[in-house]
Amino acid sequence: MTSLTATVCLALALVCIHSAGLASAAKPAKPAPIPPPTYLYVWGGAADPSKAKDSLFVVKAADGTIVNTVETSFNGLEPHHCRVSVDKRWLGCGGLLAADPALPVYLPDVPQPKHSAIADEFLATPEGGFAITMMGSETGGTPGRVVLYDRDLKLLGEFPEDVSGDKATGLNPHGAAIDWKRDTMFTVDFIEPASTLVGNDLALRTTVRLWDTRTWTIKETIDVGPQGGAGILDAQQVGSTPGYFFTTHTGQMYYLDSRGPAPHVPVLVYNITEPGSSPLSEMIHSFRDGKRLFLANYLESEVLLFDTTNPLRPRLLDTLQLPEGSGAHMSMLAPDGRTGVVGTYFLDEGAAGQIHLAGDSTVHVFKIDGGAKRFLTKNRGAYTLDFKTLVPSKGAFHPHGFVFI
Repeated sequence: MTSLTATVCLALALVCIHSAGLASAAKPAKPAPIPPPTYLYVWGGAADPSKAKDSLFVVKAADGTIVNTVETSFNGLEPHHCRVSVDKRWLGCGGLLAADPALPVYLPDVPQPKHSAIADEFLATPEGGFAITMMGSETGGTPGRVVLYDRDLKLLGEFPEDVSGDKATGLNPHGAAIDWKRDTMFTVDFIEPASTLVGNDLALRTTVRLWDTRTWTIKETIDVGPQGGAGILDAQQVGSTPGYFFTTHTGQMYYLDSRGPAPHVPVLVYNITEPGSSPLSEMIHSFRDGKRLFLANYLESEVLLFDTTNPLRPRLLDTLQLPEGSGAHMSMLAPDGRTGVVGTYFLDEGAAGQIHLAGDSTVHVFKIDGGAKRFLTKNRGAYTLDFKTLVPSKGAFHPHGFVFI
């Protein structure tokens, strides 16, 4: 099972923080606009292990220039998601990771979990560390866990600690969101990783879970059932509210209000399996204020922009159409609220596995208008990076995770 026990690695990324000082006026100062991002980090796997290693690419966000490449000692990690810690000290990736943000330094000796593997979603903790969803057990089976690292990358634990009986049945967490003000984490179970290997029946999951982050225990498990959509892929908190969106791999988007006592009942709010559309929804990205959301559709090669002011009635505003066969997987918006990115590689397990969703291995940077109502594909600052030909001497790369800095 070594191909399934993806290493959790982290990288140091020091970023200077500018403080404007104390305001002397009686009226609160109007918040200054957040500037466009300086860099885009892209975490990609080498397609040909004989030519290159899995690597982190540092991209100049304004024009797509590659300013640095950090090669790791690994091959075949199937790079996944990335996240920057709240203090900008660390960049954590599912499978990597720096002092100058343009010159990341790879740190290979971060303590590894003993009972879980297959790192997926990184969530920044208020203390400067990470909570990370681990989809599988140490062998890629069930249960997976959520692991916690402190600001010095000390492994604090793997949760839940008690997985006896039916407490962790079907626990294979993929997407996650944490509401630190309400001491609540929301995770969604996608698939048992080991079941994706040839010769096994795919074990797609249909459960979502609410956790108490004071004890890192699961307080409620909710099953949407196979009729509600199998393989729950991603989760996002809606702004600072107690609500969450989550998506299934088969095309459904749900809203869950976590207020009040159990049982909590998810509400189906959008379904891309309607006539004329192909089902295979991917990652979602909820804007900081909770009023807009990106949803990637792999088979249709598109990113959908929704108005989620009323989370129970998302309204489609615009569609970013990629070339046919691209395979949109993950999209995200930079803190400036105007710069976005979408990647087109999901997963290709090769001859050993059953999942072959390689897309066309491109990364598209785009802009949206000031009112967040439409995509600006021909705007200055929009470009495409083709990782099949980006570094000819090292062959193709599979770009999966990215972060704006």
